[in-house]
Amino acid sequence: MSPRIPAVLAALLLALPVVAQTPPPPPRPAAPAQPKPSAPPAPAPAASAAPRIDAAKQLYQQGKLLQSADELQAAVTAIYSQLGKTYGQTLPPAPAGWVIDQPDPQRLALMGGDASGMREYKPNVPPPAAQPQAMAPGQPGQPPAGPPRMNARIVLDGEAIRAMTPLFGPTLPPGTPPTVRKVRIGAEDALVAYDPNMRAGEVSILVGGRILLQVEGEGVANADPMIQTMQAWKVADLKRLAGLQ
Repeated sequence: MSPRIPAVLAALLLALPVVAQTPPPPPRPAAPAQPKPSAPPAPAPAASAAPRIDAAKQLYQQGKLLQSADELQAAVTAIYSQLGKTYGQTLPPAPAGWVIDQPDPQRLALMGGDASGMREYKPNVPPPAAQPQAMAPGQPGQPPAGPPRMNARIVLDGEAIRAMTPLFGPTLPPGTPPTVRKVRIGAEDALVAYDPNMRAGEVSILVGGRILLQVEGEGVANADPMIQTMQAWKVADLKRLAGLQ
């Protein structure tokens, strides 16, 4: 059971008054010139959190703590899903020479991502097929690299943020690999990690201590396209949506 749930919503359970269920007002008769829509609009995902929170509060008051925790977990999942959709509006466009690609569902599942909080990119023109190179006797070979790809994703809370927070201090911690460096992107400090042997890396920005923005690249010649993608991220809009400005 995650300890984060009580810290986020336990106070809400104790502070919120029980809301009396009142019957809705009688509907107004529709004007003849304005026909009713054929179907009501689909509710936003965040709307499913409210009844879950109400149910959790009632279960909590009844002493059914385990069931209350289950409802809280479902509410947190719904809230984070809505946050992903809201914050996903700030994802950066493709940099020069790249285009936005359709996300791979299997890749999203492996990365623990959500389509609303992630965007994938591929080169605008597929690179030419790599020609095999003759290896010197005794020289170890390397597996052929896959096609270049990048993705931008939003990570909310979680172990990834707690593990990376020390890297965003005034100085890099002792023992940080030499492939990691700090750069300034706009008004934010960013971490750039790139391994030339693997031809892969990532650029990260931590917003408000709880929102991690990452641009990851595979099969890229250097960190430049990842930095360019991060530079186009609408960080100011994200801060405004998150109430950090």
